[in-house]
Amino acid sequence: MVERYVAAAEAGGVPRSHIVPNYQTFGGGRWKDDADGQYLMPTPAQEEEIIRRWDALVPHPVFDMVYSWGSQREDYALESDPELQQLFAARNRQQRNQ
Repeated sequence: MVERYVAAAEAGGVPRSHIVPNYQTFGGGRWKDDADGQYLMPTPAQEEEIIRRWDALVPHPVFDMVYSWGSQREDYALESDPELQQLFAARNRQQRNQ
């Protein structure tokens, strides 16, 4: 989906230099996806793949972000996932040192 979102933004006239990568860090709860199913909380390995895809398409964004830190609508979010917290903390340290 990352590739589709970037292509759609570009087709709408948004240059890659203005695209902000957004990483999913929630799942479950009362959220419904486009197919009337549920979003799943990415595993650390899945999140790393999501990050790799964004990095390949938008290698030097002005900033990036995760959605979401806190639980909403009874979902599972970054606030309660120490492994994903560590993954993003390491990423932030790495980006600061570049």
